[in-house]
This record gives sequence, structure tokens and C-alpha cells, in this order.
Amino acid sequence: VDVEVKTANVNDVLEALTASTDPRRIEYAENLLARLESALSNGEAPRYPDEDSYLNTLRVIGSTGSVQKIAKAKAVLWRMKDNLTELSKQNKKKEKIVAVFNEFIRVCTSYSAQTEQEGMPVLKEALIALELMRSFNELQPNAATYSELLDACHNLLPVGKARASFVERVFTLCCVDGMVDAIVLARLRAAATAQQYSLLVVSRSEEIEGAKVVPEHWTTNALGGKVISVDGRTTVPLGVDGRPTTTMAMQEFKMRRLRDKRNQK
Repeated sequence: VDVEVKTANVNDVLEALTASTDPRRIEYAENLLARLESALSNGEAPRYPDEDSYLNTLRVIGSTGSVQKIAKAKAVLWRMKDNLTELSKQNKKKEKIVAVFNEFIRVCTSYSAQTEQEGMPVLKEALIALELMRSFNELQPNAATYSELLDACHNLLPVGKARASFVERVFTLCCVDGMVDAIVLARLRAAATAQQYSLLVVSRSEEIEGAKVVPEHWTTNALGGKVISVDGRTTVPLGVDGRPTTTMAMQEFKMRRLRDKRNQK
């Protein structure tokens, strides 16, 4: 039938394969992605791969228990990296590209490691993906990136010095990037011991109106927005337990804005 196949059509099939149980689903997905990449090389615009093409291919790979899935997922991620310039031209929103990196980390997390020796190389691949993302100026790891990495620490390494070291490294980078949110704190609590959580979060907390909250700069990019309090704060204070905290300064600022609105009787 003389019908032009477009990227969206191929992506629909890739998405369907994520729900398939066919043992050959990885092979099918890889072949479809290769056809899109071939079209990109030949300048066949209607069939260029996009972020969803890579995302769904990674989801297909992650849905299997294959021992080779980390190597296959890494190959897909690196192929996307090679086409990153073209993908950036197609889509100005970088969040979807970041989502592909996050999906690769999720594949790593799903790997069934029985020992620290098995889990360590997989976790290192996830961290390499993070560093690769950070190396591109236009890409910014988000809160989901760090929550997935903390989940990877929890799932791939047993409790011990190695896990504690990686957990601290990931959380420190998350704080530097201002990407701490409630989910990150929940994943940190699961991956760290109570003592380490207290050391990393509670001991560094600030006190606002009797409540302990994490430093504002930890959450700036994850939760930041407009000014919400009289002291110029731009993020809702996040308690050390992960719960948002409403302060009197925020309530006062809200009432002041209501009183200052024009056309109010």
C-alpha cells in the first residue's frame, strides 16, 4: 500500500512492544530504531527518530530479564547521544531528552544483581549516564534523575560502605543542582541507613518557625517558582520528613497580595 510511514507510526509500534511478552521483542524494537536512524542518515525527514523512539526502545529492553539488557540499553543511549544535535533541532524542550537518560538509569535499576560485585558495574554505568548528561550544557538532570539513581543504589548494592559512599555522592550532586524534592528524600531514606539520613539531611537542616526544613538552595530548581513569602523565598519549605511546610510568612505574603489586588472592594 502506497502510504508514507512516519516517525509517529513507528513509535506507536515501539510503544506496543513495551507491553509485549514476545521473546523477540528486543530484536523487533532494535530493528525499528535502526530503520529510523537509517532514514536520518539518508535525509528521509518523515522517518527521523525522536526522543520517544529511544525512550520506548529502552522500555522494551528494560521489560526483559535478559542479562544482556544493560549492554543493549547502553548501545541505544550512545546512539541517541550521537544524534543529539539533530534531536535538539527537532525539539526545543530538553525534558524529553533527559527522560531518555532517566529511562536508561531505570533499566540499570531493574537489573537483578545478587552480589555487590554484580551490582557495582551496573551502578557505575548509571553514574556514567549522569555525568554524560551533565556534560551537555543544554541538559539538566532533574529530580527524577536523582531519585532513580538513589533507587539504583538501593537495588544494586547491599547495605554497607560501598552503598553509603554512592548514596552520599548522588545526594550531594542532587543538592548542588537544587533538585531535592519529596520523592528524592523518600528514595534517600530507603537507600541510606537512619544514621546516614540524619547526617546528610537532619544535621544540615534549618529551623523555620519551629519546623526543621532542608536548605532552600537544595530545592530551588525542583520546587522553585514565584516569590511566596515576605522574605523573598521562592520555594515552599520542605521538611526533613519530605512534607511541605506552610509558614506564617507565606500566609502573610498571600494575604498581602490579595489586599493589593486591583478592583477589589
